[in-house]
Amino acid sequence: MKRWMYLGILAVGLPLVLSAQHNGEREKIKALKIAYLTEKLDLSPSEAEKFWPLYHAYQKELRALKGPKPRAKPDALSAEEAKARIEELLESDAKRLALRRQYTAKFLEVLPPQKVLKLYRAERTFQRFLFKKLMKKKEKGERRPRH
Repeated sequence: MKRWMYLGILAVGLPLVLSAQHNGEREKIKALKIAYLTEKLDLSPSEAEKFWPLYHAYQKELRALKGPKPRAKPDALSAEEAKARIEELLESDAKRLALRRQYTAKFLEVLPPQKVLKLYRAERTFQRFLFKKLMKKKEKGERRPRH
């Protein structure tokens, strides 16, 4: 069983890792996330076969729903502009929540509820891991002497 899991990780992760050399940091992060989620979810081969295409579609739609870009600092906005910005943010959040609800139903068709909960927990822990890694990288960069 574990042998199949490792073969699945290699089949999905290796091409991403190799392409990451050419496509940069984003692809490296994507490959790390796939390996991390695969380990945390402990997917069977049949679950993995159904789950990964669905998860990639979810991620693609989620990226398409990026929230509004910050245009100005809050203090530089008028009250009306700030209210409009708040509405944009709330609308963006609502769309993301609706998408998550939609895909949760789809995930439950291919995974048991416990694994869907593990998925959402693993996504959060992976985000924290990336944030900590970024902060460490930033700290190291600031400590280097400037010439």
